Amino acid sequence: MSFNTIETSVENNNPIELYLFSYNGNTYAYTSSTKNYSITVDDTSYTFSAEYIERGDSLKLGDSSGNKETCIITVPRNNNVALLYQGAPPEQDAVSVIVARIHGSDPNDYKILVNGTVSQVHFTDSKAEMTINVENMLTKNIPRGSLSYYCQNCIYDSKCKLKESDYGVRYVV
Repeated sequence: MSFNTIETSVENNNPIELYLFSYNGNTYAYTSSTKNYSITVDDTSYTFSAEYIERGDSLKLGDSSGNKETCIITVPRNNNVALLYQGAPPEQDAVSVIVARIHGSDPNDYKILVNGTVSQVHFTDSKAEMTINVENMLTKNIPRGSLSYYCQNCIYDSKCKLKESDYGVRYVV
């Protein structure tokens, strides 16, 4: 079965997310699954550790002038990536992150959902919330089935790519 068939199937939909952080030549790989996964990404093999990590339900769009969207990833306070931000943000370079989705039946068939950088980390109790900046999300080619998942624009506004003249319907009540 293909990724898209499994993703849209009510019976087989069992997505697992993979989180690959990179900073200054070091990589940190985590999965939302209960078991570790070994995946090859761009000819490099990574073992994604089964640790607590979760992504917020949706991307939040930036201001009307910008092209920045954000995503929240929550990890334990003692997570290696979160510890980079304890006290002050890393000085040498930005921490980049790739979030991909797979299904347990074929771990090498993955789709990248988010590609961005960690802009800040907020520590609360035993958790750390990382804010991820995702550049130019609205210019990416998004599959039709996922459009509403990513799109939080007001219909026909300046960031919406739909033209009211093409899709609008006028009724008089």
